[in-house]
Amino acid sequence: MFINCHLEDPLTIRLVAAAAGLAGRTLHKHFRTRGISPMRYVRERRFSGVRQALLSAAPHDSVTAIALQ
Repeated sequence: MFINCHLEDPLTIRLVAAAAGLAGRTLHKHFRTRGISPMRYVRERRFSGVRQALLSAAPHDSVTAIALQ
């Protein structure tokens, strides 16, 4: 999925919709069936990645360094 491959990039609705070949409203409609907005999905995926990085961090890794990744 485009979003999962580009989580580190600055994503916008327009960019995600274009990658999916959809209009922005159509993208929102499809995400609404999942009970979440497209940008909230992006945020939750990013937070999940950070959480995993924190859980697997070495003792000398700082939270700031992980967050900036």
